[in-house]
Amino acid sequence: EVGGADPGSSKTERRYERSSGKPKVVSSIPSGGPSAFDAKQALYAFDWAVAVDTNSLTAGDTRYGVCFSHYAQMPPRGFTGNIVYRPLGAFLVTGIDKAMNPERIGWFLTLKHHLAPHQAHMEKIAVVVDSELGLHRAINSREIGYYEGHLLPHNITMVYASTDKDKETLQGVMLRACDRGSRRILDELRRTGPLPVLSPN
Repeated sequence: EVGGADPGSSKTERRYERSSGKPKVVSSIPSGGPSAFDAKQALYAFDWAVAVDTNSLTAGDTRYGVCFSHYAQMPPRGFTGNIVYRPLGAFLVTGIDKAMNPERIGWFLTLKHHLAPHQAHMEKIAVVVDSELGLHRAINSREIGYYEGHLLPHNITMVYASTDKDKETLQGVMLRACDRGSRRILDELRRTGPLPVLSPN
């Protein structure tokens, strides 16, 4: 690992070069202190990991999204066993504007309703997502909000993992589980119908 770096000045990133020549980032974990070279170990610098993923569909004139999350407590440094992660919760969002990224709504709902009540006792939290990687540096440095004007709380860092490519790290596995959970809820809503609609008021 790299020691002595200023908080936020280093990160552990896995990527590969696509046939187009553009790199595909598989995992990106900012460091708040020592920065591990291994993406699997880099997440262990945090005390908790919360993965959040949102899938959406449009029915009629209404856009829907289902956000699903899992959480895990990080083990001590040097741990090499299996880590248990558990479902945290899900939200159904209706009437999403076409210009809005539903992922960011899911982040806001998860932080506000699931993390805020316990945040003071959770120490360092990694929120794992698969969207808006280009904005992560500004979001993590609190230059911009993660959702509209809402800045990340001081003990939360946004971490990136690719839902379709990161199959080896805890952050990737948790995010893929969120994706499956979200899709299953959407499939069930389609099957049972009808989807809820917004009141004209």
